[in-house]
Amino acid sequence: MTIATASGYPNYSGNLIRPVYSTRILARLHCATMFSEVATNNALNEISKCGEQVTFWRSPRAVIHPYIKNQKLEHDALETDHLTFEVGEAVYFNLKIDDVDYQLICNAPQLIDAYTEDAVQQIKETIDVKGIQHMVQNVAATNQGCEAGAQTRSFNLGRLQDPLVVENGTGMDLMELLVRMYSVLMEACVLAPPSNMLGNDKGSQALTGGGSGAEPFIILPFAAYGHLMNNERLNCCQNGMNQPIITGRLPNPVGNFHLYFSRFVPSYVENDTIVYEIVAGRRDAVAFVKTIEKMQEVEHPDYFGKLFRGLAAFGFGTLYPEALALARVRFA
Repeated sequence: MTIATASGYPNYSGNLIRPVYSTRILARLHCATMFSEVATNNALNEISKCGEQVTFWRSPRAVIHPYIKNQKLEHDALETDHLTFEVGEAVYFNLKIDDVDYQLICNAPQLIDAYTEDAVQQIKETIDVKGIQHMVQNVAATNQGCEAGAQTRSFNLGRLQDPLVVENGTGMDLMELLVRMYSVLMEACVLAPPSNMLGNDKGSQALTGGGSGAEPFIILPFAAYGHLMNNERLNCCQNGMNQPIITGRLPNPVGNFHLYFSRFVPSYVENDTIVYEIVAGRRDAVAFVKTIEKMQEVEHPDYFGKLFRGLAAFGFGTLYPEALALARVRFA
């Protein structure tokens, strides 16, 4: 809004006083992306150079028998199964600019650079959305629902039409949710019992099997942040939490989990309230690969103009469904 002009005085706005355009381009703000930190990126290396499908053999399951002296031995066959994963996702951008416009637009190079940076960020966000959805859809049946737990079936992690309600002060709080999800993963024999549930404890590493990157993680919606910071039972864990959040992760583990906050946590509306599908697990549970990641500046053969384009192809594969746990949660 321009400054008003008194009656009888000429208005120079839009005539002698002309708009000024800054050379600074305001970058668009994006949420932090983090999927590459909660998935392993080396398990699908076989298809990073060529191919669209990779198959893994599972280690065969041995059979042991009780033995008595001089008994006749039983014979067993070698049996195994396999998992097959595909590169099934691809996205691109393709900006066309005529050479005349490229010359006439004073800051065309800066605008195109900003356009490309925004496109790259949107690709990262797409990977987060699809990657977290992939995790949610591939959690082992024993690690979700109202009877979770591979052995005891005694942990309630919520279900459709009956989610958990997290509320500080009354009922179940955020710490209880972390304890239940960690307990479910312990029963699946993918995490060892920690000696210190509140701190960073090397007891959280894998018992046996799996691969590198076995530290536990949990992906929380922003609705959980207030419950974390206002929870009296977690006050001891908040030292140092005023440090910058890197890629959505809090610097210090809480409840023996590395906490990631993301706007891309899947959710749905039930009885006029938002229910979040919260996944936790080990990094080596899910594999992620990019087979194509390229950007080009191309002279168009049929026009005087340029194309600024990029392509990304990627895929996910759940190696260990039992190393993931899922809770359906409403925050009150």
